[in-house]
Amino acid sequence: MKFISQRTPSYSSGIKTLPSTNSTKKKPVVKNMKTWEKHLKPWSICLCLLLTLFLFLCMVLGIFALISLRKITAASITAAPGNLHFVRIQKFTHYLLGWSTTNSLNTAQVQHAASRLLNEKVLV
Repeated sequence: MKFISQRTPSYSSGIKTLPSTNSTKKKPVVKNMKTWEKHLKPWSICLCLLLTLFLFLCMVLGIFALISLRKITAASITAAPGNLHFVRIQKFTHYLLGWSTTNSLNTAQVQHAASRLLNEKVLV
């Protein structure tokens, strides 16, 4: 068996960096915070803070709206259909959701009127 040691061509030991096409120009490098202070304007910082605050408030209000809508929907499901409170909650819920609810609201109002007549023992 013969061991052949071949050397691949490489840079000579004197070259420390790779050669570049434009070695005379140096790219600007930010070395300290004083350079960053030149680029950051006070109005841009305020704008970023206001945008962040606005997005945070929208997120919080959205979470509260979802929680309250869930409670209202749960209350409208568990309430008795003849209850006036049920009719108000149902109207408010459908108003929030933007649904057309004429049939269900009319049914709830008729049921409420019927239960009221039965509770007052008024027979027609």
